[in-house]
Amino acid sequence: VSVLNWAMGTSEGEGEAVRVTHCFFDYDSTITRPVFLQDVGQWAISDNPDVCARLTAEQTVEQFGGAGRLGQLKVFFESLTAKHGIECHVVSHGRERAINAQLEAVGLRVFFSAVVASDMPALKRLRHNKGAYIAQVLAQAGRPPAAAIFADDSERNIAAAAGVCTVYHVTKRHLTLADLRALHAMCTGKSPPEVAREVH
Repeated sequence: VSVLNWAMGTSEGEGEAVRVTHCFFDYDSTITRPVFLQDVGQWAISDNPDVCARLTAEQTVEQFGGAGRLGQLKVFFESLTAKHGIECHVVSHGRERAINAQLEAVGLRVFFSAVVASDMPALKRLRHNKGAYIAQVLAQAGRPPAAAIFADDSERNIAAAAGVCTVYHVTKRHLTLADLRALHAMCTGKSPPEVAREVH
């Protein structure tokens, strides 16, 4: 697990730790574990919506690491949003059409307050800088940097956001069960609900 700039010790009030209210996630190779489509010789990543549109229902589930990992993701995001009131966003350099279609298909879209992609004005006007988008959301909400966590597999994106919020570098090409547990603890200070064993 690689965790950088964990600013959770910052005070929010008299001796109080800052409560995490926002969590931002990259999409491809963070939430998803992209599949390779042999018939077109390409990975099904969201910056190519035409390739993603070729995914069958079964392949779409595999896009999230299979039914077992999909179950882990649902438990994780439901706990963050419904139980702990954390606002979750997808911030991706992929395309909105592909991302929303996949999230809707597997029942994950409901957990995200916003899906922001490279073809949308929210990122275009910020020159696709994820850190700038996170800073903007926090400023609008009146929340300090320590109130947000950002998870991404790209070192470049992590570096761009390191001064904006707490960052979590995803190193295994997808959020593993260990990553989900670590992020849940960082966001809530508590262990996550019991989920299935690790899916490889």
